[in-house]
Amino acid sequence: MSVVRSSVFSFQRGNSRASGIPASHTTLRGVIWLRWAALSVVAFLCLMAIEGHVYAIPGLYAPVGAAVFSIPTVLATLLALAATLMQTPLRTVSRLEAALWGMVIAVALGAQVLHAQGLSFGAGEMGQNTALSFILLALGQLCFGRLREAPFGLTMMAMALPFLGLCGYLFAQPQMFGAMSLPTSVMLLGLGTAGMLRFMRRPLLRSAIGNSPVGRAARRLLLLWVGWLAMSAVILRFVEPAFQSLTMFFVMVLSSVGVFMLVLYLAMLAESRHKLYAHRKGAVAQALLRDPESGLYGSEMARLFMATFGASAPVGIVLVGFETAGGDREKMCPELRGSTLKTLAARLREVLRPEELLTRGADDRLMILIRDVSGDEIEARAARRLYAARGLDQNLQGVSVSVGAACSRRGDTAFGPALSRAQGALSEAERAGCNRVVLARAA
Repeated sequence: MSVVRSSVFSFQRGNSRASGIPASHTTLRGVIWLRWAALSVVAFLCLMAIEGHVYAIPGLYAPVGAAVFSIPTVLATLLALAATLMQTPLRTVSRLEAALWGMVIAVALGAQVLHAQGLSFGAGEMGQNTALSFILLALGQLCFGRLREAPFGLTMMAMALPFLGLCGYLFAQPQMFGAMSLPTSVMLLGLGTAGMLRFMRRPLLRSAIGNSPVGRAARRLLLLWVGWLAMSAVILRFVEPAFQSLTMFFVMVLSSVGVFMLVLYLAMLAESRHKLYAHRKGAVAQALLRDPESGLYGSEMARLFMATFGASAPVGIVLVGFETAGGDREKMCPELRGSTLKTLAARLREVLRPEELLTRGADDRLMILIRDVSGDEIEARAARRLYAARGLDQNLQGVSVSVGAACSRRGDTAFGPALSRAQGALSEAERAGCNRVVLARAA
């Protein structure tokens, strides 16, 4: 037996982003940072309001307009902040956390009762929109882990009124925020964001934190939406009052066009992922089918093997072909070809390693796929497989066995290029003579 190296070169563009992490991998690191940022803003606004009430500085608790970050609102905020800090991932609400949220509801209702009787504590009072937001937020957190859809819905409803209030301040529309001050609306949005982040493991929000194309698109669109709101508010600040209605009309039209494009984009992503899932489902079903004659997997299993392991490590392909000693494959009768295939497959099964897969290729050729192998290692492995095959001289008399090997690049999940190189190497080995190994190296 001799080993011949081929000068077969092929060029293919590899995937520079390939790694061992699957595309659907999710991480909560960004969620944790966002949660702590929201809670830090809430704590800062609360401390600023406390200092404003203690030192009688209205600019700290009422920076814009007559609405005030009142003392009852500060008390409810401190209780809600303490309850939010006690949240434990993947667990239901504890008794102490439930007691704190109950106190938030009691403070919100008690403040409304006292305000109805003309009693107040310090400057300003807790408005009805603020009290309703606190109650919805507390109810949403209390039923977390006990109900399925209601907690997330209540938390989103709790953020609706503060969001309208913030938009009212941004677009100079007093009727939108009423008695809710600017710090109060920002504070409630921060509490709502921190409370909503505990639902990130739910199917509705899970895709937003993923590393998949849908997750990245969702995060970018969210940032674009926030930037569009801020840019619209800045534009309206510099527009003269006589042209504000016309400017608002153009902003609304552009927003409608943007929403339409967003729907089309998300529909395109959903359709592409649906087609990909259906294709993979059919590919897996075909890959699990075995050849009834030899009991081996077919080429579909080889493609699935390549698509699964090729992204993280190189995959080696070893093609094993057999023919008569004279080099004429067509002279082999079907019975001899079938028996030779079964005998050769049984012999190769005995020497396979756990990281290797034996399949049946085209033209009754056997194919061995090896994951995480280099170009230098695959040549030695192919030679050992040829030695194992030639150990059947007493059963394969008059049959010549040739081997062609090739190795894919790291990150290459396409099965065709490496298979073409291996087929070229096998053809060269058969032309060179019996019992040859040819290695095709990729440039």
